Amino acid sequence: MKFEYRWVIAYDKETGERVHFTTCPKNNALFYREKYLIDGYDARILTDEEVDEIIASEKKKSPSLQHKPLRTESVENTPAIR
Repeated sequence: MKFEYRWVIAYDKETGERVHFTTCPKNNALFYREKYLIDGYDARILTDEEVDEIIASEKKKSPSLQHKPLRTESVENTPAIR
């Protein structure tokens, strides 16, 4: 069975900087979003395409990102909720 995956990114409420992220099956994304909200962060659920747009935007703003890896995968090994 093939799952669609989503990125869940936690942002510091004070600075707006990313502090945590998770990739997970689409049907688990709300769980991780709520977990980050309970932990006191803002959180967004994003598709691969949306993350790629953010990376491209940040890459344009910061030339120092030109030589750094653009992505780190972090797939959670949790069973899908049905």
